Amino acid sequence: MKKIREKLQSQQNDCGPCCLAMILDYLGRDVELSELYKYKNTAVGWSMGDIKNVAKQFGVDATVFRIVNMKGMSSILLPAILYWDFSHFVVLEKYNELEVTILDPNYGRKTLNKDTFIKFFSGYCMELRPNQSFTKRKSSLRDKVSKIRNTKIWNLKFGKVYPTVLVGYNILLLIIPVLISKLINELSTRDININQVIILIGVIWLTTGLNYILEKFRNQKTIILEEKSTVNIYEKLFSLTESEICRYHSGDIMSRISINPQICRFLAVEVPNMIISIMLIFFASLYLILNTGIYACMLILLLLLIAIINCIFITILMKLSKNESYKRSILRSVANDGILSYNFLIGSGITYRYLKKIKSSLSDYVQSQIDRGIVEAKSITFQQATSTFFSLLISIMSLVIVLLNPERSGEIALISSMAMILYSPTMGIVSSLINMANLYPNIERLVDLVGEEQIPKTFTKIQNGTVNVDGLSYRYDDASTYLFKNLSFSLKEGDTLFITGKSGTGKTSLVKILLGLQSISGEGNEGNIIIGGVNLLDQNLDLRRDICYISHPSILFKGTLKSNLKLFCPNYTIEELMLAIDKANLSDIFPHALNIENLFILENGTNFSTGQRQRIGMLRLFLQEYKVIILDEPTSNMDSENAKAIMAAINALESTKIIITHDNELIQPGSKQLELGVGENGYTFKSYK
Repeated sequence: MKKIREKLQSQQNDCGPCCLAMILDYLGRDVELSELYKYKNTAVGWSMGDIKNVAKQFGVDATVFRIVNMKGMSSILLPAILYWDFSHFVVLEKYNELEVTILDPNYGRKTLNKDTFIKFFSGYCMELRPNQSFTKRKSSLRDKVSKIRNTKIWNLKFGKVYPTVLVGYNILLLIIPVLISKLINELSTRDININQVIILIGVIWLTTGLNYILEKFRNQKTIILEEKSTVNIYEKLFSLTESEICRYHSGDIMSRISINPQICRFLAVEVPNMIISIMLIFFASLYLILNTGIYACMLILLLLLIAIINCIFITILMKLSKNESYKRSILRSVANDGILSYNFLIGSGITYRYLKKIKSSLSDYVQSQIDRGIVEAKSITFQQATSTFFSLLISIMSLVIVLLNPERSGEIALISSMAMILYSPTMGIVSSLINMANLYPNIERLVDLVGEEQIPKTFTKIQNGTVNVDGLSYRYDDASTYLFKNLSFSLKEGDTLFITGKSGTGKTSLVKILLGLQSISGEGNEGNIIIGGVNLLDQNLDLRRDICYISHPSILFKGTLKSNLKLFCPNYTIEELMLAIDKANLSDIFPHALNIENLFILENGTNFSTGQRQRIGMLRLFLQEYKVIILDEPTSNMDSENAKAIMAAINALESTKIIITHDNELIQPGSKQLELGVGENGYTFKSYK
C-alpha cells in the first residue's frame, strides 16, 4: 500500500472534506477543499452521509459499516474513513494487531497502540471504492499558480524603473569580481593601472547607491501591493453569499487576512530577486565556463548540490506552517468569541473557565510555532554550515590551484570572487523557497476564502414598491419537508405585509430570499420573485438605495452617530435628523441642545439599552425615501409606549412595508398577513379590511 499524502484542515469543520480529499488523492484524483465544498457548503461540518454523497460526484462509491468487534477491522478495504471521538473524522491507513496508523486532519499522521485506538474509535467506518465513472487527475504546479493568479488579489505591476535598477544592481555585482581579477593580474606584473582602481571604487560606490535605491523601491512596492491586495480581499469577501461565508468564523477570517503583509513582502521583494538571481547565476556561469572551463563546471555543480541539499526542509516546513496557521485561526476564533461575549462571561461567572479555553488554544498554537521553529532552526543552521563549508572549500581549492598553477592566479581570483558572489544569490533562492514553504499554506487559505475571480455584480434599481411572489417552494439542504410550498402573493405600492409564525418556520429565510441574499437554486426549490419589476433570478437588487432592511438585533458600529448614519444616508441634513429622532421617539436620550451627530457609539452600541439600540437603528427609515422597507421584529425590545410611537411613524411611511413579528396586535386594518408554519403548504395568507 502506497503512502497517503496528508491534507491538514484549515478550520474546525474541515475534517470530513480533508479525509475525502486524502482518499481521492490516494486513488489518483487530486482535489482542493474548495472544489469539494461546491457540492456541500455548510457551517456545521459534514456528516458521513455528506461524505458519501460528495464522493459519488467523483465516481467513488462509499459503504458505511458499524464495527462491533475489532476483528472486523482486518477485512476493511484501506484506506478508509473512521468516525473518531464522536465529533471528528480520520483516515485509517494501516491496521494490525500491534499498532494502528491514522491520518488526522487536525495533526497529521499518528501511530497508535490498540488501546488508544479503541478508546477514540466511535464504531463507524466508511469504505470507498472507485467505480467506472472515476477519473484520475493530478494537479500540476501550473494549476496551483493559475488558481492563485485567477483570484486577482495580488496584481504585481513593477513598471520599468524597479526591474531596471534591480538588473543594474546585479550586473554591477557581476562586474566587481571581473575588475578584481584584472587588478590582481596587474599586481602580479607589478604594473598597476590607477584607472582600474578608480573604476573599481566607482563601481562599488555605485552598487551601494543602487542598493539604497532598491530598498526604497522594495518598501514602496510592498506597501502599494499590500494596500491594493487588502482592498481586493475585502471587496471579494463582501461579495460572497451568506452560504459561502457562513462556514468561516470571523476570527478565522482575520487570521487569514493578517498574513497578507508577509505575502506582499514575499511577492514584491523575493519573487523579483529570485528571477534576477536565476538570470545572474545563468549568465555568470556561462561567463565562467567560457573563461575558466573545468573549474567553472566544478563550481556550478557544487553550488547546485548545496542548493538541493538545503531544500530538503521545504516539504516538512509547508506542513508545519499549515498546522500553525490552523492553530492560530482557532486561537483567534476563541479569543474573538470571548471578547464579543465579555459581558455575558462576566455576568454568568464563567470567565475563569473561558480563560482556560483560551489558554488551551494558545498552548496548541505556541506548540505549533515551536515545532515549526525547530525545523526552521535546523534549516538555518544547515545553511550556515554549508556556507562555512563552501567558503572553506573555495579557499582551499583556490590555494591549491594557485600553488600548482601560479600563472593562473587571475583566473583563480575570478573564480573565487565569483563563487562568493554567486553563493549569495544561490542561498537567497533557497531562503526564498523556504520562506515560500512557510507562506504557501497561508496563500492557500486566502485563496480558499475569496475564491477565484468572480464576474462583477451589476445592480438594478427597482421601478416601484410592488412585490410579486409566484410559486415559491423552499426547503433547507437535505431537509425532507418544505418550509413553504407553492407560495404566491402580491403587494401593491404602499401595502403592509406582516409575516408571522413560530420560531423555525422560515420567516427570516423568506426575507433573505426576497432580498436576494439567499439562493433558491437548491434541489426542489423553485419560484419567481419580482420586486419593482426586477426578477431576482436574473438581476441583483440595489439594496442600499431602494430597499431598507433592518435586522434583529439592530447593528451599530463603533464611531459617531453621524458615521453610522452616513453609511446609509450620505445626504441627510441636521434638520431631517432632528425630525427622525422625534419619529423614533429618541428625544429623551438625544436632547436637542447636544451636538447629536458627534454622539459616540461603542462597539455594537453597548452604551445604550437594547431598546435604544433598536430605535437608533431605525433612524435611517426616516432619513431617506425607500420604495420597500423590511423590518425584523421592530418592536421586540420596546415597551408599549415606544412600540406604539414607532409603529405609528412606520405606518405613516408611503413605502411598501414587510414586517416580521410575533405580536399580532401590530396588525392593522388594511394590511395583509402571511402566517408560516401552518396549512397544507406551510403557510396561510389573508387580507384585513
